[in-house]
Amino acid sequence: MSPLLLVLASLAPVWAETPVVEEPASPVWTEDAGEASSSVEDSPWQTAGPWDVPTLIEGPPTPLRSPINIAPWWLREPPNPWGVAAGTAAPAEVTPWTGSAPTPEPGWEQAAGADEAGWGDSPAADTADEAGWGDAADEAGWGDEADDAGWGDAGDTAGFGDAPPTTPAKSRNPMFTFGGALETRESLWMERLGETPLASAKQSVDLEARFKKGIFRGKAAVHAEADLAYWFPQDRWDGIMEDKPTFRTYGRQLLPREVWLSASPGDFEFSAGRQKVAWGEGLLLSPMDVISPRDMREPGLADLEDLRLPVTMVRAGWYPGSHRFELYYVPEFDIGFRSPPQGPYGGMTALVDQAPDINPSDLFEDPTGGLLGGLIDYFFGDEFDEQVETLLTDKAYTYEHQQPRWKASQAQVFGRWRYSGNGIDVALYGGTLIDKQGAFSFPELQTFIDEDVIRLKVDHYRYSSFGHSGAAPIDKLLLRWELAVDLNKPYNTADWDVAPPELSVGRGDLATGMVGVGMNYIPNTTVDFEVSQGVFLKNPGELITPADTTNWGLRVGWTGMRERLRLGATGLAFGTDGRYGSLARLDASYALRDGLWATVGGITYQPGRENGPLIGLDTHDQLFGQLRWSF
Repeated sequence: MSPLLLVLASLAPVWAETPVVEEPASPVWTEDAGEASSSVEDSPWQTAGPWDVPTLIEGPPTPLRSPINIAPWWLREPPNPWGVAAGTAAPAEVTPWTGSAPTPEPGWEQAAGADEAGWGDSPAADTADEAGWGDAADEAGWGDEADDAGWGDAGDTAGFGDAPPTTPAKSRNPMFTFGGALETRESLWMERLGETPLASAKQSVDLEARFKKGIFRGKAAVHAEADLAYWFPQDRWDGIMEDKPTFRTYGRQLLPREVWLSASPGDFEFSAGRQKVAWGEGLLLSPMDVISPRDMREPGLADLEDLRLPVTMVRAGWYPGSHRFELYYVPEFDIGFRSPPQGPYGGMTALVDQAPDINPSDLFEDPTGGLLGGLIDYFFGDEFDEQVETLLTDKAYTYEHQQPRWKASQAQVFGRWRYSGNGIDVALYGGTLIDKQGAFSFPELQTFIDEDVIRLKVDHYRYSSFGHSGAAPIDKLLLRWELAVDLNKPYNTADWDVAPPELSVGRGDLATGMVGVGMNYIPNTTVDFEVSQGVFLKNPGELITPADTTNWGLRVGWTGMRERLRLGATGLAFGTDGRYGSLARLDASYALRDGLWATVGGITYQPGRENGPLIGLDTHDQLFGQLRWSF
């Protein structure tokens, strides 16, 4: 048992003696979209890689409450460890693996619909009714209401006679509030039990402070983690401390989280600092969510609140009536986290294995018209091919990004208009941005002969993106849709007929549509299904992994035992039949006491028959367990 788990066990009383406080259920389509306490980090710049695995299975906010980090979307921790205001907003702009918006608990409250930078959708008050589903509780969750915990009007003596005159107590609204969370997570590789079974032993701490004074608000948060599974030598790493890119990415992190200050004069709002932003209406698949970088170190094992990372930006908004106009200026270029080329989720080994057989005659011009080359290939071909394969595989690979983090010419600019009307929510988006995925290339063959460390150059190019999203309720259904058009976007293309494979950059125009439906016909059960399809308006060439596939996602969640037990199942497939990869995940969470949750579950990866975003993940099925205490 991990040290942090022992500490948590000593702090938490026996659950049977401390029942969880029952909280009121929120409306079916409630969302409290905000900053969730999470275990993800800002990116160590040198470790990000080119394979931008799509954000996986984020789900809609539901009226369930849980601080579990690894739990499914319906178990996600509120935007902060203290709770979320019970608004009645429709699902806002979220993308795969979104966390749910739990029911409120005392303390800090985040208004329904407020996004991850602490911004609400309504003018000044930040009431943030993103989809027109009702008014939020207070000014973006800053605790202006004094509800007396729902105990009724003051002076009610429960039938024992007239109460003496009293003066209502003044609402308490502290200028500063603090909180945090401790978490431990362990997981096992199910297909490596006889070799290196420990996949993760992560211990993490999150601390957060919030500020409010009049029209001003602020937030400062920090995250620290250490994954003990990467501290001890294992056969697959030949001593993990020697694999510096992997250890820097997975072994330990000490990072600032969101740090921002905002002001809300009248119908306007301004903020500056490290913030997170969600775009689009997709809950499982969202082509429009392009502003915030992602933590994709462990695809499928984290929800959106943990995937989305803050980035430095200046943001301005104007909210006249039911309309919302926003501008974003992002001077920092942050590509997020990726597994290093030879990290636990890196696809480099699988990619190199696809190199074709090389014959000696391929390296010189045969003056005999193929006779000499044929003889050499016959006698030495097999041995030569083995040497070439060894040359490609017995190397250390690392990414070398060509663009700096800060440069004026790389600034990104975005804009959004949103309308929340009676029974419908629509938005238009646009922006000029830098491709976070990047396009990489192999060096010349001579480099593989001379160098032990192969540096893969990764270039990030600018492109434009425009789109539309909407949501509308129909009885117990919620329809959602998105349409994104990426113009002149860079893609990695490949020539697999040479070794090492010749990689280059192709430019293409891609239109991607998404249609989804959420259902709540069965008591205590929610079902979401989404389908997306990409169509190239301008084809970039032969891609390493396809970008115009038909993808689909399904998510089912159930809650019971007075919301102390939550069960969930999620699945995602790339390609109609999963030919480019798929994954499935099951998990269950239980409230041991208020603020302390335990989760167990499992995930399976199927890389697919053709190259896809899960390339190389053919021995990565896991069982996991997690304990999280929010304070």
